[in-house]
Amino acid sequence: MLKTYEKQFNFLQKIADISVITLLWNGAYFFRFNILNGHESISSFEFFKYSIIPSALTLYFQSKNKLYESWRFKDRKIEIWNSLKSNIEAGLVLTLILYFIEPIRLSRILLATYISSTLFLMPSIRLIQRSLLRYLRKKGYNTRNCLIIGNGAQLQNYVRSLKSLKDTGIVIKKVVTDLNQIEPFLQSEGSIAYDSIILGFKLDNQKVMDKVLRRFHNENVSIQIIPEFDHAVIGAEVSLFEGIPVISLNQAPISGSNWILKRVFDICSTGVGLILISPILLTISLLIKFTSKGHIFYGQERMGLDGKKFKMWKFRSMNMARKNEDITTWSSKNNPRITPLGAFLRKTSLDELPQLWNVFVGDMSLVGPRPERPHFVNEFKQEIPDYMLRHRMKAGITGLAQVNGLRGDTCIKTRIDYDIKYIKSWSLLLDVKIILMTFIKGFLNKNAY
Repeated sequence: MLKTYEKQFNFLQKIADISVITLLWNGAYFFRFNILNGHESISSFEFFKYSIIPSALTLYFQSKNKLYESWRFKDRKIEIWNSLKSNIEAGLVLTLILYFIEPIRLSRILLATYISSTLFLMPSIRLIQRSLLRYLRKKGYNTRNCLIIGNGAQLQNYVRSLKSLKDTGIVIKKVVTDLNQIEPFLQSEGSIAYDSIILGFKLDNQKVMDKVLRRFHNENVSIQIIPEFDHAVIGAEVSLFEGIPVISLNQAPISGSNWILKRVFDICSTGVGLILISPILLTISLLIKFTSKGHIFYGQERMGLDGKKFKMWKFRSMNMARKNEDITTWSSKNNPRITPLGAFLRKTSLDELPQLWNVFVGDMSLVGPRPERPHFVNEFKQEIPDYMLRHRMKAGITGLAQVNGLRGDTCIKTRIDYDIKYIKSWSLLLDVKIILMTFIKGFLNKNAY
């Protein structure tokens, strides 16, 4: 019955989305040619017929990002981000279609009006829909009765979260955590009075979980399993290979369209940035050349995505090092090799500007865990749990640790905690927030030397 209601709700949601897209599409036309009094290059009826393109694109990308599935058990922030991402993708493809495939060229103002309105209104409408659902669930409607069975720590955390979120509509009817109670419970349980069963056992209780699954697998009830993996630090993903479920732990958190989105953002931002600050780059280069002997730029081997090594570029701020001195020595505040100009560059982080080129060519990203020298990576991975997981994300010029003051000679363990937190909660909006925080807090830092 719940599946039937879910399908009906998703169908109505698609109809509502098509209606809103059609309204916004024709509203953009009205705004461009009636409010702004532009010259009409296409009749309103012809323009209306083209509304099938943005409607189809929106439905496709929202379906691709799983927005027409149940989000009762999922993070709401991810849902809103997926809605925003879907409309960005639909807007980009729409622009390509209209400008490179269709013979009719539409007004850029018209397209900008339509796309910007979808980016604001579509996620807002979804928020309103979810708020209405949460209100109804608090009143006792659209609820789902749940049976909780298991003794896993993650399951207990999950139950605590369910109890704290009253608006999920999930009603916990019974909890069985004592292994000694499970066998009698399975024998006495008659007709199923639950819509969902959530299981979570410790790995050494696999036989008990098998008994539970045998009891309920043939019932008309959904079963969800909370895996008990202590080492799934940055998440787990379930996929099917020839019908066989495969659980992947700590995989790269960004792939597919997310990877493309982050890469496009990096290329566009650094491309524009390098052009805008080119006078600053030239000035610093001349000052370095005229105030000390040596090269203008300094390249140092660092370890990035998937443990691959690359050369990270900086403005040279020190006199030339003796052999291997800069590879195995941690930078210190009173290092005698630092030049007077170099001290200023390091203090203001201006020495990091050449890394924009590293971002542009793909060695780094604007935001991500700071890359470290291979010598220290080999030391830290032996001393700090989960250290190597930071290499599941492309290294960045700035990051969550850096905007929280963790630069230079600061606690490595705390920095890793921030890196892991960033990787687990990545979104393009988080990247933008960190970049803004980098500018707002300024590049000056007492630990930058």
